[in-house]
Amino acid sequence: MYKYANDAKSIKIFYEIVEQTWKEKFGNQAMNEIYRGEESHKIILVNDKEQNTGTFEFIPYHPCTSKMEFDFHSIDFIKQSTRVVEIDKFTILKDFSSLSIFGEAVIVMMEYVLEHDVEYYVHCIQPDLMKILVARYGFPIERVGEDILLKDEQGNVLGKEVPTIIRTQYVRDHLDQYPRIKRLFVRQKTLVKP
Repeated sequence: MYKYANDAKSIKIFYEIVEQTWKEKFGNQAMNEIYRGEESHKIILVNDKEQNTGTFEFIPYHPCTSKMEFDFHSIDFIKQSTRVVEIDKFTILKDFSSLSIFGEAVIVMMEYVLEHDVEYYVHCIQPDLMKILVARYGFPIERVGEDILLKDEQGNVLGKEVPTIIRTQYVRDHLDQYPRIKRLFVRQKTLVKP
């Protein structure tokens, strides 16, 4: 299940989850966070007990406003599409990092595709999240560049991200080729009202 963070209280909760997952992963290193404002859709993942478990932020992609470390606009089919969405702040809290929560994340990503007619997702994803989405759910994530190193203010490497594209229109049109994703839709979850 999930809910939109669309008022001051829920947006505050959204950023608290993002900050907590950053600290779980990288310790107390300062997070260079960007507030995207109104142009993005902030989503809080929620489990069956109505506990907040993670976040997503979906942002209409435009090369002039993107804060990503990779130039996705250098890829021809991204440059030619007007239905590209950037995924940011995809987080799962450590206490809730079960496979079922990742299944919920896949459902959220695909429901967003259906609701907003997304042709491509662009995302700089952490390798461990990418591995789970690909290995467990067969999610068609395509690496399009070299690893991007995450560094602290002193230049120490904290981790890395992989620039990726997901051809969401293709997945939507050929769902039978992705049986694990299709199975998730069979047990479809509903939006929790904020």
